[in-house]
Amino acid sequence: MTKSKRLRTADVCAVHEIMHQCRDLGDDHWVWRRHLGEQLCRLLGGQVFMMSESEGEWPNIRPIGLLEFGWDGEYERATFFRFMAEQGIGNCEIFNRIFVHAPNHVKTIIRQEEISNDQWYGSDHFNSFVRPSNLDARIASFFDPSPETNLPSTGIAIHRPLKDKQFNAREKAIFDLAHRVLLPMLGRQLSSSSEPAPSELSPSLQKVLECVLEGDSEKQIASRLNLKPQTVHQYMKSIYRHFNAHSRAELLAIWVRRIRTQREPNE
Repeated sequence: MTKSKRLRTADVCAVHEIMHQCRDLGDDHWVWRRHLGEQLCRLLGGQVFMMSESEGEWPNIRPIGLLEFGWDGEYERATFFRFMAEQGIGNCEIFNRIFVHAPNHVKTIIRQEEISNDQWYGSDHFNSFVRPSNLDARIASFFDPSPETNLPSTGIAIHRPLKDKQFNAREKAIFDLAHRVLLPMLGRQLSSSSEPAPSELSPSLQKVLECVLEGDSEKQIASRLNLKPQTVHQYMKSIYRHFNAHSRAELLAIWVRRIRTQREPNE
């Protein structure tokens, strides 16, 4: 491997620093994944970021908890995602030629290593969905666990705009490392997309939750936020439902567990 293709010490440090930052945001999967995407796009020069977990078995997999951002506009975004609605990931010939199904292994790909320029730029997939979305270069990384494992299926991808340079082998190695460091943290230091997120609450409920986590009683919350006690009580019920908790003790236990796992060393 030539020097230009090797991971550098600075690359490894940058990936671990990003994951450390995500760990501090790990209570909310929308927040830490957004930060992850912004930082990886900054590090690798990407524009569009996508990340999801998935359910089902290949090729009939369905993305869940999809986070995506960075599009030029709604038309470009809608055009790209029309391919998922019309074909599905597992039924796309080009996608299947690029992605080799490999359970329990992280598979990270850059397009030009898997399919020639003539095949790619002549494909219906590129001309019908990718080009109209003003995208081309892409790094994608997938992990599809065996049923007996506890880890979720995950997929992350970064795209560059049309006519921008292709990703290289070193950038691929950085992206692959990020996914490998991320995996053992999912569901532990980092909440998974199957867990309820604080950001999914309304702003009013988020303020009440913040007070609860700071130890305030319902009476103190009402005084602090200038709310009626019965309003605070109803807000608390909504918060319990959201986090599938039946009491203040159960709600607080969720954060105690999260704090404990955030302090655990990475495996």
